[in-house]
Amino acid sequence: MKRVFLLFLCFSTYLCAQESSSVETESNRLVALCKKNGNNPDSLSFYGHKLLKLGKENNHYKAIVEGYFAQGYAASITKNQDVFITYLDSALLYKEEIIDDHFSDVARIM
Repeated sequence: MKRVFLLFLCFSTYLCAQESSSVETESNRLVALCKKNGNNPDSLSFYGHKLLKLGKENNHYKAIVEGYFAQGYAASITKNQDVFITYLDSALLYKEEIIDDHFSDVARIM
Protein backbone atom coordinates (compact mmCIF):
# COMPACT_ATOMS: atom_id res chain seq x y z
CA MET A 1 0.00 0.00 0.00
CA LYS A 2 2.84 2.38 0.80
CA ARG A 3 4.42 1.74 -2.60
CA VAL A 4 1.20 2.59 -4.39
CA PHE A 5 0.88 5.80 -2.41
CA LEU A 6 4.50 6.78 -3.09
CA LEU A 7 4.09 6.01 -6.78
CA PHE A 8 0.94 8.12 -6.91
CA LEU A 9 2.67 10.96 -5.07
CA CYS A 10 5.65 10.91 -7.45
CA PHE A 11 3.43 10.79 -10.51
CA SER A 12 1.20 13.65 -9.35
CA THR A 13 4.28 15.76 -8.53
CA TYR A 14 5.62 15.08 -12.02
CA LEU A 15 2.31 16.12 -13.61
CA CYS A 16 2.19 19.34 -11.62
CA ALA A 17 5.75 20.20 -12.67
CA GLN A 18 4.90 19.56 -16.33
CA GLU A 19 1.80 21.75 -16.14
CA SER A 20 3.73 24.55 -14.47
CA SER A 21 6.42 24.35 -17.12
CA SER A 22 3.90 24.58 -19.96
CA VAL A 23 2.23 27.62 -18.36
CA GLU A 24 5.62 29.31 -18.04
CA THR A 25 6.44 28.49 -21.67
CA GLU A 26 3.13 29.87 -22.92
CA SER A 27 3.53 32.95 -20.74
CA ASN A 28 7.00 33.62 -22.15
CA ARG A 29 5.69 33.17 -25.69
CA LEU A 30 2.89 35.68 -25.13
CA VAL A 31 5.26 38.19 -23.49
CA ALA A 32 7.55 37.90 -26.53
CA LEU A 33 4.56 38.57 -28.81
CA CYS A 34 3.64 41.62 -26.72
CA LYS A 35 7.17 42.96 -27.07
CA LYS A 36 7.19 42.25 -30.80
CA ASN A 37 3.88 44.08 -31.26
CA GLY A 38 4.67 46.93 -28.88
CA ASN A 39 3.71 49.61 -31.40
CA ASN A 40 0.41 48.01 -32.40
CA PRO A 41 -2.20 48.66 -29.68
CA ASP A 42 -4.72 46.16 -31.06
CA SER A 43 -2.25 43.28 -31.04
CA LEU A 44 -0.78 44.37 -27.73
CA SER A 45 -4.23 44.42 -26.16
CA PHE A 46 -5.06 41.02 -27.68
CA TYR A 47 -1.92 39.34 -26.32
CA GLY A 48 -2.26 41.18 -23.01
CA HIS A 49 -5.77 39.79 -22.64
CA LYS A 50 -4.47 36.27 -23.36
CA LEU A 51 -1.75 36.74 -20.72
CA LEU A 52 -4.30 37.87 -18.15
CA LYS A 53 -6.54 34.91 -18.88
CA LEU A 54 -3.63 32.44 -18.69
CA GLY A 55 -2.35 33.99 -15.49
CA LYS A 56 -5.69 34.08 -13.72
CA GLU A 57 -6.60 30.51 -14.72
CA ASN A 58 -3.27 29.18 -13.41
CA ASN A 59 -2.43 31.63 -10.59
CA HIS A 60 0.66 32.65 -12.55
CA TYR A 61 1.40 36.10 -11.18
CA LYS A 62 4.06 37.03 -13.72
CA ALA A 63 1.58 36.45 -16.57
CA ILE A 64 -1.05 38.52 -14.76
CA VAL A 65 1.32 41.45 -14.24
CA GLU A 66 2.63 41.28 -17.81
CA GLY A 67 -0.96 41.11 -19.09
CA TYR A 68 -2.01 44.18 -17.13
CA PHE A 69 1.10 46.00 -18.32
CA ALA A 70 0.41 45.11 -21.98
CA GLN A 71 -3.21 46.20 -21.67
CA GLY A 72 -2.15 49.45 -19.99
CA TYR A 73 0.53 50.17 -22.55
CA ALA A 74 -1.96 49.60 -25.37
CA ALA A 75 -4.31 52.09 -23.70
CA SER A 76 -1.50 54.64 -23.38
CA ILE A 77 -0.71 54.35 -27.09
CA THR A 78 -4.32 55.18 -27.89
CA LYS A 79 -4.20 58.12 -25.43
CA ASN A 80 -6.71 56.52 -23.06
CA GLN A 81 -4.97 57.61 -19.86
CA ASP A 82 -7.72 56.59 -17.41
CA VAL A 83 -7.63 52.99 -18.64
CA PHE A 84 -3.82 53.09 -18.70
CA ILE A 85 -3.68 54.09 -15.02
CA THR A 86 -6.27 51.48 -14.03
CA TYR A 87 -4.29 48.64 -15.65
CA LEU A 88 -0.98 49.80 -14.17
CA ASP A 89 -2.54 50.05 -10.72
CA SER A 90 -3.93 46.54 -11.17
CA ALA A 91 -0.44 45.27 -12.04
CA LEU A 92 0.99 46.87 -8.91
CA LEU A 93 -1.48 44.94 -6.75
CA TYR A 94 0.56 41.81 -7.49
CA LYS A 95 3.91 43.38 -6.58
CA GLU A 96 4.32 41.38 -3.36
CA GLU A 97 3.63 38.06 -5.07
CA ILE A 98 6.23 38.51 -7.80
CA ILE A 99 8.93 40.68 -6.28
CA ASP A 100 11.10 37.76 -5.11
CA ASP A 101 10.76 35.31 -7.99
CA HIS A 102 10.38 37.53 -11.04
CA PHE A 103 11.85 40.91 -10.12
CA SER A 104 14.25 41.06 -13.04
CA ASP A 105 11.44 40.22 -15.46
CA VAL A 106 8.99 42.85 -14.28
CA ALA A 107 11.24 45.60 -12.88
CA ARG A 108 10.26 47.90 -15.77
CA ILE A 109 6.65 47.78 -14.58
CA MET A 110 7.35 48.51 -10.93
